[in-house]
Amino acid sequence: MTTMPAWLTEAADAVSAATDTAKVQTQVDTLTEAQRNLGAPLAKLTALSSATTAGGGTWFEGYIASPEVFEALKAAAKEPTQGNLGTLSRVLNSYVTAAENKAMADWAAYGSGRMGAVPDLLQLAGTLAAVASVAPLAAALKDVLHQLVPATNKFPTPAAFDLLDEAEARLNDLEAALKPDSVRQFFSAVARDGASLAMLTEDVRSWLASNGAEQSFRIVAGSPTEG
Repeated sequence: MTTMPAWLTEAADAVSAATDTAKVQTQVDTLTEAQRNLGAPLAKLTALSSATTAGGGTWFEGYIASPEVFEALKAAAKEPTQGNLGTLSRVLNSYVTAAENKAMADWAAYGSGRMGAVPDLLQLAGTLAAVASVAPLAAALKDVLHQLVPATNKFPTPAAFDLLDEAEARLNDLEAALKPDSVRQFFSAVARDGASLAMLTEDVRSWLASNGAEQSFRIVAGSPTEG
């Protein structure tokens, strides 16, 4: 029986060890890259999760991940290969983007549902700030809305909800000062979805005239939801 020379055995062991080391290094490199690629979407999900608790969390309807996301998670957990981890990164990034868009849409809808579109309200407040009878109330609303506008372009925070509460209260104060009731209803509709021609009653026209505000409003085509 021929015995393999010691030097050849040692060489074979060295080659095997080098191969194992290379495999380990490849795995380390793969996992390091995956950690880097997955870090950003996971950070965004953490921020979104934190934002959903603001204001009691009722503003966000939620966004369910597709089965593809769960399948990618299972595959990557079972076999963290470069291919599986790459797939997970791709589907996770897609999900995060969609979830962020849904959250921003829900936040905008929540604010509009409570007091109307902020840009439209800001324009109305600016217009009424020039009307002496309601100028202080309109100016106060305008100031809060200026602070609220930046908050509507990012995930809500507790401070954003405080501003929304204050803006809603100031809007209510302004609307309460608009007399008679037909005038209040008219401006409430203007601030939210637009007022119909039927709401332009004699009382409203008289109020606009007596307050020198007839040239501050215009008629546009459309179908308001109120009126």
